[in-house]
Parts: sequence; C-alpha cells; structure tokens
Amino acid sequence: MYYRARIAVERSWKNAEVAEITVYSGGGCMARLEPGQKYLVYAYTDKESGLLETDVCSGTGNIKLAEKDLRKLGKGKAVVKSNPKHNNGMHPTANSVDFMRETWP
Repeated sequence: MYYRARIAVERSWKNAEVAEITVYSGGGCMARLEPGQKYLVYAYTDKESGLLETDVCSGTGNIKLAEKDLRKLGKGKAVVKSNPKHNNGMHPTANSVDFMRETWP
C-alpha cells in the first residue's frame, strides 16, 4: 500500500518555494505523515513515475526529532503562501494538512 500526503510548506532549502506539495510514500521505508504534525521532509522525484516521493530512509521525520538536520540545513527560505502549486525536488518543513490512503501502481 502507498500513501499520498498533501502538505503545507513553511520553509524550503532547495529549488522553488511553493506553499503546498503532494508527496507519495510506500514500501519498507514508508513515511507515515499524520495530519496536524510538523515534519522535515526530504523529497525526491521518482524517475519512473515522475511523482514527488519521500520515505524515512531518506531522513523524513517529525520536526521534533530533526534538530541536528535543521542546524546543518540552516534557516532556509520562508515560503510565500500565495503560490499553492506543486513542485519537485524540494526539502520542505511542512505541516500535514491532508492525508489520504490509496493504492497506486
């Protein structure tokens, strides 16, 4: 089973800043993002599907446990909330706003 999470982005460290992204996760390193929680999300574009994906093996996790990573990353850039398009290749700190379970190939 795979999961899709739509998350509001607060800060970005790479590529364009967008207010919202959709990430997918599945398999043995599945990131289970829960609504209302804050996360440091390391996302990447899957070469086959073209979808933005993340998992715990890449470092994605609850922001409360990401102090060391946040020190290394630095401040990042605050995201302007008026641009809710999706973008690939970001490392956002996000607050999950919607979480949907679904099966996808």
